[in-house]
This record gives sequence, C-alpha cells and structure tokens, in this order.
Amino acid sequence: MELIKARTFKGDTLQIDNRIFIDCLLINCTLEYEGGAVSFERTQMRGCQYVFFGRAKRTVHFLQGVGLMSYMPAEWAEFSELVLSRAEQNQASVAE
Repeated sequence: MELIKARTFKGDTLQIDNRIFIDCLLINCTLEYEGGAVSFERTQMRGCQYVFFGRAKRTVHFLQGVGLMSYMPAEWAEFSELVLSRAEQNQASVAE
C-alpha cells in the first residue's frame, strides 16, 4: 500500500484505494473508492465528497436496499425536511 504522510490536499480528486493516509488534511476533495484497502490515521476531511465505484458501489446499493443507508445525499436532508414541514402545514390547513 502507498503511504501518504503529512500532506494537505485542497480541491483534489483522489483515488483512495490501496493507500494509507497519516497526518493529512483533505479539504473539499473528491475521494474515489472502489472497495480496496484504505486507512486514515490522524487525518482530517473537511467538505469532501465520496464517489463509489465497482465493489464499493455495489455495497452502497446493498446497504440502501436494506435500509441501512439513505438514498439521498446528506446535503439534501435539510431541503427534504423543509419540504416535509411545508407539506404537513398544508395538510393541517386543509383539515381545518
């Protein structure tokens, strides 16, 4: 496995399979993962996105299918809460 130590990445697209990240900082990066070995030790990730391919993508689909992982991206959660809240308010006003 490739060792990556004490580095900062900003806005990069990184293939993370078969890599060990130690004491790194990843800011606004896109992390691509296919299901291989990977390790993060004392590594911070801020504002990163994750893209899954191959075996990893099939695992994500399985977890979604059995209800252990959400289908919607985390950033949509706030939007969906707003939509549901408005729908509930509309139903309440119709019921009155």
